[in-house]
Amino acid sequence: DLHKLMIGGFGTLGVITEVNFRLHPTEERRRSWTVRAIDPMMFHEGLAALLDSQSVPSSIQIRTNGQRFALDACVAALPETIRDFGDQLQQVFRNLEIADSSEEVWLEREELFNRSENLILKISVLSSQICSSISQVMKSAAEAEMEIAIVAQATGLIMIRLSSSPESGISFVDHLREQVEGAGGSVVALQVPEMLRERLDMWGALPCSIGLMREIKHRF
Repeated sequence: DLHKLMIGGFGTLGVITEVNFRLHPTEERRRSWTVRAIDPMMFHEGLAALLDSQSVPSSIQIRTNGQRFALDACVAALPETIRDFGDQLQQVFRNLEIADSSEEVWLEREELFNRSENLILKISVLSSQICSSISQVMKSAAEAEMEIAIVAQATGLIMIRLSSSPESGISFVDHLREQVEGAGGSVVALQVPEMLRERLDMWGALPCSIGLMREIKHRF
């Protein structure tokens, strides 16, 4: 996958001068639901059931801007299939509040980047760890008295926006990396305020594949 190498090299393997995109038709029929809970772990079993089912949603995300949590699920299919998926959601999350949601919920991830003064992190974990990882992040943020917003994809990518003092931000990232990297994940800073630019490690611990990466760069 040469194109993945070029993108992942961040300009160190060469310069991309032309890009072709493969386009897909717009979904004609789609519907979204939102499941609400007071703890992200309340989504854990239901999320695992959804990801393991035959009627896989086209999009699933978990988000929070405070104490309440929301799981959004979207399905694109024939009308009768969409109704069946709604019934399936009710069975999977039968003890939680479920309601129709608008298309605007799928803009939440993009809106994290609207404030350039905030620190934005990307945490990569296994999909089975997503709920427990969000729970750990919220606990750490509460202890540090930080303002935080999270939008996570069901595949295991968690986007975090932090608002804090420089010292608190650096301490939080270090603590987070101890937890996540110890379990085989990673924490990367995607957006760093100017005051932290020279003080924060953007990448964290080097992966075990660093030798292979350096050899590829050497051959290029």
